[in-house]
Amino acid sequence: MKNNKGFKGLLILFLSMLMLYISIPAMAGSKAKSLFTQGLKADIQGNYKIAVKFYKKACNLGNTLSCNNLGALYDNGQGVRQNHSKAAECYKKACDAGIEHSCYNLGVLYNNGNGVKQNYSKAKRYYKKACDLEDAWGCNNLGVLYKKDLWIKQNYFEVAKFFKKSCDLGYARGCFNMGVFLHDSGWEIQQNNLKAVKYYYKKSCNGGIAKGCFNLGTLYIGNEKKLKQNYPKAAKYLKKACDLGYSKGCIELKYLKAFVKIPL
Repeated sequence: MKNNKGFKGLLILFLSMLMLYISIPAMAGSKAKSLFTQGLKADIQGNYKIAVKFYKKACNLGNTLSCNNLGALYDNGQGVRQNHSKAAECYKKACDAGIEHSCYNLGVLYNNGNGVKQNYSKAKRYYKKACDLEDAWGCNNLGVLYKKDLWIKQNYFEVAKFFKKSCDLGYARGCFNMGVFLHDSGWEIQQNNLKAVKYYYKKSCNGGIAKGCFNLGTLYIGNEKKLKQNYPKAAKYLKKACDLGYSKGCIELKYLKAFVKIPL
């Protein structure tokens, strides 16, 4: 009977220790989440020093969103002295955990050589990881890097693929870059793709890219083959470019109104 009680006591102690072992990560996760929430609140309110304090603690407890946000504060010098090297450390920790925009941010640092030695191969690697995780900015910047090496024939397809994906994910700059790439490369003539150029310029224009509106307007003026001249549409898009602050749109619209003798 005595031995039985001793066994039960050991069993209870073992089970208690097991429950404690299981609950520690959960408690740490819960605490990290709470710290992240407090950091985010301070961040949004512009209390960056307080945000840094909470993000640091949460990041050390494994909250990778906090690591990303802490990296951004180091990157921008908000609440702390600007330190791109520390930003890179934070971004890498978050990227390794699958935070897509951290991979993009890390790619930017390698692309520009901020806080790390400039390395286009590493920039491409992190942009690719971001893009694979559906980060539209990562896809766009990956397309830009491939575009720099167009002497490699295969890169034409890579550029188009990544700009298109960026656009499909809703990034207006990706749509604009896709339109420019198709236009400048001559694919619109080779593959009868001028409608595609118009489509991407229109998407970028709708997303607030002034040069997309301008480029679309100039297409409708009739400087290109295979796209029907349409002065009212040209005026519409040039005006939008002008309204978005693109001075060339204002100038071109002024010339159009002066020389075209139809109501616009």
